[in-house]
Amino acid sequence: MFKTAAHWMLALILMVSGLAITGCGSDDNSTVETKTAVDRTLPVRTSTVDTGTVTITEADMGSTMNLAVGAVLQVVLKSNPSTGYHWVATVDQSCLQQAGQPIYTPDADTQGMPGAGGNDIFTFNAVSPCQASLLMNYLTPVNAPSETTFSVTVSITQ
Repeated sequence: MFKTAAHWMLALILMVSGLAITGCGSDDNSTVETKTAVDRTLPVRTSTVDTGTVTITEADMGSTMNLAVGAVLQVVLKSNPSTGYHWVATVDQSCLQQAGQPIYTPDADTQGMPGAGGNDIFTFNAVSPCQASLLMNYLTPVNAPSETTFSVTVSITQ
């Protein structure tokens, strides 16, 4: 059946590929769905209403967050203040209020290294029922917009 080493190698690759594809299924019945926007697939959280502290990252770009009044939303975004770039939030403050200035935390593996990056952590309080867009812009040192943005939709209920 297999006359050369190349035939054996091809058969082995096909078998491994088949096993890899078979293993890609998931029995996870989580509440994460996807939606398509332009040419990429974005996560959509369809969880029940969160009442405590919810932390989101770049992976949640385009999501809808369901919060109750009194909940806290933390947004963790990659940042490097040594470049002069900085994140600025835009949101309807009558329903989602920013709690103070962002807190910068250096990456654990680069702590103390000059010029190393880390994360900015923004904290927002859900103060009244609404649906609002939270838009984060990564501004240049002269406050000009860059191509880096982050956005989520926040739905706040009683």
